[in-house]
Amino acid sequence: MSMSGGFTESWVWKDTQFESLALIPIEDRGFRYGMSVFETVAMVGGRAVFLFEHLHRLELAAARWEFPIDPSALEGLSIFLKKFCWEEGLLRVHWTAGDGGPADAVSKGRLIVRYEKMSLPGSLGCESPLSVVRLKTDLSEQEGWKTGNYLKRCHLLTTARRCKVDEALLEDGSGLLAGAVMANVFLVVNSDQLVTPQLRPGYRNGTVREWVIKHHDVEERDIAFSEVLSAKEIFLTNSRLGVATVTKLEGQRLEKGKISRRIGGSYKEFLLSHGRGS
Repeated sequence: MSMSGGFTESWVWKDTQFESLALIPIEDRGFRYGMSVFETVAMVGGRAVFLFEHLHRLELAAARWEFPIDPSALEGLSIFLKKFCWEEGLLRVHWTAGDGGPADAVSKGRLIVRYEKMSLPGSLGCESPLSVVRLKTDLSEQEGWKTGNYLKRCHLLTTARRCKVDEALLEDGSGLLAGAVMANVFLVVNSDQLVTPQLRPGYRNGTVREWVIKHHDVEERDIAFSEVLSAKEIFLTNSRLGVATVTKLEGQRLEKGKISRRIGGSYKEFLLSHGRGS
């Protein structure tokens, strides 16, 4: 299959194989009611990064909202991904409740995947420094799951972009740092201590966040937003950005410090070794 610039393609699982998909049926409850869950997977070096972890999160989310995934579809996806020499980009994996009414039991859901070729700042591409603002919001449990009802986070990101910045750091009703709109957040505070918000209902549980915590000395705890304003370094993580440094917060410049550079470099080394298949 051609992988020219700007290439996108979608497929749907049907019984025992994936077939090309041009349109989502209007009867699908993912479209009609937002009854779907999704994960975004980075494709680097011809491979899917953290595929097992993403699919595990997809299964947990689907079970939470009571439309469990057909295991054969996920097995089929793993085999399907080995068929092509994927260029760098993102794979969007969606499981929907399929056709039916809002309260009908799920008898046959849909697994839909969409590949988008693009350069990922978190791999070997040039990292773009990020500017962020502070937004206050209350997040319900639902906002912590990646579901078809992502309207609140989309609105928050739109609000940030209207402020001429890339992202927003979220302050919840208790004055705590709740992460970023589309990413997790790490701070360097005091004497080079690395901290990140501990997970609460409504907070994002990202795979790159998990990788940073596993491979570096990180304290997970509640973080008052006042600590954010005095942090020495700030960086965001998600599958698209990888490890991305915040260089401007509320109009104030921040330096790209040694810890952000070190962790960003180690993540790129991980992606290199991942692409080599080690």
